[in-house]
Amino acid sequence: MKILTNFFIFIALLIPHFVNSQSDVFAKTRVAVQNNKWEEVIKEIDNEIKTNSTDKELLLFQKAYAVFQLKNFSTAEELFTLLSKTKNSFNEYTLYFLGLIQFQQNQLDKSKLSFELILKEKPNQKLKNEATFYLSQIALTHKNYQEAFNLLTKLDKATRGTEQHAEILYQLASAADHLNKKSFKCEKLLKIYIQYPQFEKVSHWDYNLNLNSINEKKSDCAWEVDDFKKRVRNLLWAGQEKKAFFEINKFKADFKGQYDFEADKILASFHAQEGNLDEAYGILKKYLKQNENDFEFLTQFAPIAARSGDLATSIAVYYKAYKLKKASDKGLQALFQSAFMSYQMQDYDWSTRKFKEFQKLTRNEKLKKESQWYLAWMKYLRGDYVSSFNEFKRLSGVKNKKKYKSLSQERLNYWMGMSLYRQNKLEKAKTYFAKLSLDKSKGYYSIAAYKRLEKINQEIKIQDAKESSIQLGMNSYKIPHKLSRFQMEDFLTPNNEEVLVDDDSMAENQDIEEEADPFEPGNVAESTTEKPEIDKEKSLESEDIPFKTPELISRFERARGLMIIGLDQWAKWDLYEIERRTKNKDYLKALMNEYLLVGQFHRSSQISQVYFSKTKAQLGIIQGKQFWEYSFPKAYPQFVDKYSKEFEVNKELVWSIMRAESQYRKEAISPVGALGLMQVMPYTGNKIAEIIGEKQFTPNQLLEAEPAIKIGTKYLQRLNKKFNQALPLVAASYNAGPHRVKNWLQLFGHLETDEFIEHIPFLETRNYVKKVIANSYIYALLYNSAKADQVPFLSDKMPFTLKERAPTKETWEEI
Repeated sequence: MKILTNFFIFIALLIPHFVNSQSDVFAKTRVAVQNNKWEEVIKEIDNEIKTNSTDKELLLFQKAYAVFQLKNFSTAEELFTLLSKTKNSFNEYTLYFLGLIQFQQNQLDKSKLSFELILKEKPNQKLKNEATFYLSQIALTHKNYQEAFNLLTKLDKATRGTEQHAEILYQLASAADHLNKKSFKCEKLLKIYIQYPQFEKVSHWDYNLNLNSINEKKSDCAWEVDDFKKRVRNLLWAGQEKKAFFEINKFKADFKGQYDFEADKILASFHAQEGNLDEAYGILKKYLKQNENDFEFLTQFAPIAARSGDLATSIAVYYKAYKLKKASDKGLQALFQSAFMSYQMQDYDWSTRKFKEFQKLTRNEKLKKESQWYLAWMKYLRGDYVSSFNEFKRLSGVKNKKKYKSLSQERLNYWMGMSLYRQNKLEKAKTYFAKLSLDKSKGYYSIAAYKRLEKINQEIKIQDAKESSIQLGMNSYKIPHKLSRFQMEDFLTPNNEEVLVDDDSMAENQDIEEEADPFEPGNVAESTTEKPEIDKEKSLESEDIPFKTPELISRFERARGLMIIGLDQWAKWDLYEIERRTKNKDYLKALMNEYLLVGQFHRSSQISQVYFSKTKAQLGIIQGKQFWEYSFPKAYPQFVDKYSKEFEVNKELVWSIMRAESQYRKEAISPVGALGLMQVMPYTGNKIAEIIGEKQFTPNQLLEAEPAIKIGTKYLQRLNKKFNQALPLVAASYNAGPHRVKNWLQLFGHLETDEFIEHIPFLETRNYVKKVIANSYIYALLYNSAKADQVPFLSDKMPFTLKERAPTKETWEEI
């Protein structure tokens, strides 16, 4: 309790002059601001300002903001001008809104001065970007293209990964065009062409970049067929499959007889992305013989062949690709894929030989460790539990300086315990599971081990009871099954374009491995330059930056003031500036609390897991509950409560998915185009919106909290119904698609749940399921202990049986 007491004393000392500001008027106006009731804000302030001299500055700023929102620019300008004449905490914001008003009224010289004054101060990053942007617009209006070019160049990097980036690239290309910087212009236009085909200003563009226009003339920019292929992929991710299909066919028609093969490869890729595997396979198969020595073609064809059921051809093609480029990283990746796919179809002899061959040749340490794991894991799957135990034990002693998660001690210990369990050595197995279950970090293997312990204790009781009965001569324990061979035609292999990029902000101490993924393009190259893990808690002492500095105090006070008047979207940026400048743990605790107040759950969670992970692990969930709640907050509770009730989905599941998908970042945009808190793809968003009758829905709404939670929760409801609320299957379906999960159930659904999870072919999905299970367990412990056991069947068979043949593609009619 001493930590908590010091923390709240710190807060109280830091912001004494804001205590008076917590008056009734601000409680009313804050709500009115958040509901866009601007006339109500003005009325309340006018009544209060006559008698309240203490909060006059705050009241005047809030009134000016409300008048600005009503577009009464002349009155707003008067109020902001009055504020600008006094030294106040909101000086930079006052200048910003003055600059906006002057820009709207075409008073460009005055506007420029206001924005330049902001940059002379020490604005937060958001204000800095906004001021720079409007200065660039003024420069463009004055046709000062060099100045605009310089300003926009600064914004290019600052806005990457945001909605604004496409606009910045377009304006930068336009300015470069006016400056006759053709190569620079084309570089930026090519980025837009590939990455942002859905951007409004280029929505009329087609496949031919050279003929697409900018500044009312054709771009005259070169492009490659591979650029068009990437454009098609991004069109699909943006939910514009009709436009993609139209452009492909137009390309085929315009270049008939010249690029037939290239066009068909793109068309095959389109059908594969859409799940039309037979069509994709049929298109490419006719080219196989004439391209049997084309490495790129073979590595595109092999996964499509496998997913279409022609496994023999697929394995042979992968191995042929390896033979073509034996000495290269890409060639060795093809060998790994061949071995991996054989493992999935349970041709363990071939797979073992090829994984061993791979180990002798590869320089990729991550994939080497991964192959070592599969060799041990296949012994377990064969039912050779003595050998699997010995191999897991041997790997646990292998030096793992870079801490590759594929050979994490938690994972190896768990499967050593399972190998003993399968040998009916229950007491020995218990020692492994008991140790794992005591982990206060509550990682996936800790939870799974706890469930195994429960099952073992039940089995020991049953054995003891039977041994003391008259049936002493009967064998009361049966060694569980060995895995049967899969049907070859039902095999589904990962596609290197289907594996999503995982968020770097995965919760620490949840023991979820980040294995090497052979299907990630980035893993082709040697991965021996990883940075060592930094003990950030240990480094705090030497890097403290005193929070008593005037600048940080001023920022904190300003953030508090903005929160009081309801401008949380601005307060967060000043808080972030403080976070960037201090690693003092007391101040970080203060920031976590403030971030929660302004709805910046991802920042409080990030601080907690980066700087307080050891504290959480040492104290556990009960004693360290406050730190765990920062890491696992009740994010956007009003919307989660509303839609979890409406769609009958557990709140714990919604938060667990949200944490795994976006780490609570509502503006999150993934490299493949997934949007918002629940990381819904535009195509999926459109389909769910259609189901619930949201006729005005657009994918960009997924970057807002309420639509994202509504759409995501509705999707979870449908997956719950489809998979009988089996959390591992629901999570896997949310990540990889229900059609793939059905295929996996068809292949290895007879396994017990923990074995099924470990057998999921897609690395990203496998880790994702483990992460969601751990998240759900922790959420339930923190907020709903009655439902703490979210996966009671983790050590038993999945409570779902697939009754029909698995589809090869996702069809919305069945979801």
